[in-house]
Amino acid sequence: MIGVLAVERSYPALGSHVCGMAWDGHHLWYADAGTDRLTCLDVHTGTILQEVVCPEARTGLTSDGTSLWQMAGHPKRIRVIDPADGHIVREIGLGNMPRGWVDCSSMARPTGLGQSRKE
Repeated sequence: MIGVLAVERSYPALGSHVCGMAWDGHHLWYADAGTDRLTCLDVHTGTILQEVVCPEARTGLTSDGTSLWQMAGHPKRIRVIDPADGHIVREIGLGNMPRGWVDCSSMARPTGLGQSRKE
């Protein structure tokens, strides 16, 4: 049986091209390719708590509880961003990876980047 989900709250997206969402354990972050910003939202009030500039934001936002991981740029690369000040902690080039969607969340986990994943 498929469960039924109920909407608790709904807030309008303030950007023009929302391309990723992530929960950091306390707040909801969303990426917007139209504004090149990552926005932190209080899910209880809908208040925007913070915005971080992320030039060439693309798709695939996630959080490891400390940093935000965002797909960005041409060619694609993953940016690891400190949400406190927007500082890019690390950039990971994806080289000649085939076109398509890359899941940043698998790289933000301890079993990610450079390690084999056993499932």
